[in-house]
Amino acid sequence: DNMGQFEQITAENDALRTFVTNNRVRDIRPVMLTTDNWPYLYLEKPSVPALHLCLSILLLVVFVTLRTFMIAKGQRINWHFFFLGAAFLLLEFQNISKSALLFGSTWLVNSFTISGILVLILLANVMAYLWKNINVKLLYLCLVTSIVVAYVLPLSWFNTLSYLPRMIVSSLLLNLPIFFAGIVFINSFSKTKSANIAFGSNLLGAGIGGILESVSFVTGIHMLLVLVTLFYLASFVALRRQGLP
Repeated sequence: DNMGQFEQITAENDALRTFVTNNRVRDIRPVMLTTDNWPYLYLEKPSVPALHLCLSILLLVVFVTLRTFMIAKGQRINWHFFFLGAAFLLLEFQNISKSALLFGSTWLVNSFTISGILVLILLANVMAYLWKNINVKLLYLCLVTSIVVAYVLPLSWFNTLSYLPRMIVSSLLLNLPIFFAGIVFINSFSKTKSANIAFGSNLLGAGIGGILESVSFVTGIHMLLVLVTLFYLASFVALRRQGLP
């Protein structure tokens, strides 16, 4: 085995044997094994690194400050668009992380994933144009269903496919919620009376979603889909409170 070969090599090489003896690790602390759900090689255990925590606090301060410029004084945040923005960025983050596990963390994989997202958003625009009387409840039902499919479908299933079909199918299935969320956004944005507030709220929500990405250090990547679902459900509740159909 490998250990036997290593011992044989060190036995035949005095300099190597001396080096190994002098540099042997004696204080071995338990380290959590990495998985597809928790692929953080640089962490000993589930926890938010101090650097990420400091940056998150700094970004939170920046976003609170930017609220003054994005939303005028006396106006309120549009929580529907806020939650849509937070859910979108979390969904995109965990999809890119999963794609990196399937194909490797390269610029080609990231560009293909982002291209898939842009194609789905384009299709959402086409669908919103053709489908004038949109049933919002049905849209949200399809949205939540697509998230559930992405949650229960193991990444190992995609590895049963060859490379090109795996890339196409994974990009479509993992990013399918973005298609339905895009139609929801377009439909709501076309009916809002304050486009600037809606857009500013969406950007602020995306910023908060970016901060919450650090939660995956503790819960794992897969658990972010639960948070995404809660944000989308919150956006639906906020939409109903606005009196929109």
